[in-house]
Amino acid sequence: MKVKNIVTLTLLVFIIASVAFLIFKESRYEMKNNFTEGTVSNEKSGSMESPGAAVKTNEPGHKVIAYYFHGTRRCPTCRKIEAYTTESIKTAFAEQLKSGRLEFHVVNVDEPQNKHYIYDYNLTTKSVVLAYYLNGEQTRWKNLQRVWQYVVNKQTFMDYIENETKDYLGELLYE
Repeated sequence: MKVKNIVTLTLLVFIIASVAFLIFKESRYEMKNNFTEGTVSNEKSGSMESPGAAVKTNEPGHKVIAYYFHGTRRCPTCRKIEAYTTESIKTAFAEQLKSGRLEFHVVNVDEPQNKHYIYDYNLTTKSVVLAYYLNGEQTRWKNLQRVWQYVVNKQTFMDYIENETKDYLGELLYE
């Protein structure tokens, strides 16, 4: 009878631990998703501001900067994400790149001067981020997290980058 009680208790502890782990994992996933798109606004309005995210740009007006963030050590998939992103941006938005309404930057976050981007955009891995600037102030940003999911299909990946960038450019496409 004692063995049966010990086995029952052990199984019960295992089930409780498993449920607790799943709840913890789900709450971390939701927290991460809440941070994939950020907004930066004027402190006077009482809104929260992402640390270091209010980056001044050289040109006033509206523009979007598309970033590809990577580290020094890069796997073939990371290089593919950069290549597909570069091709998509340069092919679909040549006019916006030329006019300055869109910029594309490849940034190594392992370099000391670029480490702030990890905190600015809550980066956890190689990422494509779109940042919207209004009169030289970054007002919002979005981490395109599906790049890892779509990298297995070039056309799907490029469509994703193009559609998200179009959404972020919004009216700037037609100025």
